[in-house]
Amino acid sequence: NTEYLRRTGQPREAIIGRTFAEVMSEDIFALVRDRLDRCLAGELVQFQTWCELSRKGRCFLDVSYAPYRDETDAIAGIVITSRDITDLKRTEEALHESEQRFRGYFEQGLIGMAITSPEKKWIQFNDRLCEILGYPPEELSRKTWTELTHPADLATDLEQLGQVLAGRTDICAREKRYIRRDGVVIDAEMSARCVRRPDGTIRHFVAMIQDITERKRAERCLLYTSPSP
Repeated sequence: NTEYLRRTGQPREAIIGRTFAEVMSEDIFALVRDRLDRCLAGELVQFQTWCELSRKGRCFLDVSYAPYRDETDAIAGIVITSRDITDLKRTEEALHESEQRFRGYFEQGLIGMAITSPEKKWIQFNDRLCEILGYPPEELSRKTWTELTHPADLATDLEQLGQVLAGRTDICAREKRYIRRDGVVIDAEMSARCVRRPDGTIRHFVAMIQDITERKRAERCLLYTSPSP
């Protein structure tokens, strides 16, 4: 059809009456020859592949080869359909690369990181977060972040969460206090961003938590020991 002619950049007269081997480049024909044979044997063949098209350059195609049968039910040819899904493929590849980078940061343990649910549960977290909060992984997974938040800071956390749930923002960020498993109160910098589904509902939160207890202690000591003006 005209879409195929547009993609390949070939005039109709250069294709009509010619074989696959004559129309296709050698490398493409070598790639699909077995699939064409399987289709001529009666099989519906579907696949995805990168392809060099003269007019569009390198494209990723979703291809289907379907046997065409005549009135006697004998295979008389092949119906070929193809869909250019290059943009979708590149989006998937970019997403995969982004996920790999995130996984690298997650596993390096330079900062506490977690994925939490809208119900305030820990879905996934790294070893560094366990160290900060003092919980073994199996025990931390049974907690909610509200249970570990200092009671005096919880109201502000819930207010920020309410803003996100209402769709007014996607980010929560603040200094707050957590209560470790051993009862010690720690200061932390927390930032979280929600990941939404296409319909706008929240899938999960990605949170980063950094222990700043020593820094806050040093700031308080400096404040108390500074001479009066």
